[in-house]
Amino acid sequence: MAGLQKLQGFSAAGLVLVVDPLLVDRDFLVETKTRGVSQVIIPLDIAGKQLFKHYHRTSGGDLWATYWETLKEAVAVFGGRKVTVNLFAGLGETEEEFLSVVQMIDDAGAETNIFSVRENKALGIKPCSIGKYRRLQMGRYLIHRQLATMRQMQFNEFGSVFEFGIHPNKLMELLELGIPFHETGGSLKNWPGHDNSCGGTRNYHQPLAADEAQQAKKEFFSVNWEEEWKLAAKKCQREGVDFRDIDVSYDFKLLGFIPGITEEDLRYLKSSK
Repeated sequence: MAGLQKLQGFSAAGLVLVVDPLLVDRDFLVETKTRGVSQVIIPLDIAGKQLFKHYHRTSGGDLWATYWETLKEAVAVFGGRKVTVNLFAGLGETEEEFLSVVQMIDDAGAETNIFSVRENKALGIKPCSIGKYRRLQMGRYLIHRQLATMRQMQFNEFGSVFEFGIHPNKLMELLELGIPFHETGGSLKNWPGHDNSCGGTRNYHQPLAADEAQQAKKEFFSVNWEEEWKLAAKKCQREGVDFRDIDVSYDFKLLGFIPGITEEDLRYLKSSK
């Protein structure tokens, strides 16, 4: 591989390597480790196979599978917890979809870095609400610290977490200390999407002060209902539900998978496509 030739005579002692799964193989990973690379980052970026395909729009091979194969190879070469995966929050995924990928990453022996997308009007993208971001940080912390699994968590009809799989007292203890919101900082504090350039303080790069922890706790419990409905609409769209073909008076029963939905809600879902 050409990449191996470029490594000749090069020392990477102590470096963290961001790899492109399309350009590296196991031999490359082994060589970089022998030259001193201590950690590997996989820029998966997108939480969910359908969303991944939507944004990459590639027709050649299964790119999603390629990323996961590289992740497994990297863990095999560098060892557990020496590989991290970057994921951006706010690309249209639900909390359930995001945390299911975090769980897959943990099951593979790696960890997750959470980033926040910046607003992109051309693509119709804007940062997710701070409440959603805080819940994703909490879920990530619990999964990677082996305090709960995604399968122990419970999600509502919008795919949002309402039960984190741990005792309420433990959850409140973590919120009071703000630990899960500090854990997602680390050495990435200057990276776009991790540098708090998306509005407010999303990633704390130092242990939280008491007032910061209280603010993060308040944010954790906040819900943006407009965002919830729009995400539900986008998820239904990805799954092939065409609301334009639904006659509210006759086909309303087709929406039974969203308990409590009203005709007004249905019109909102249709208009938000």
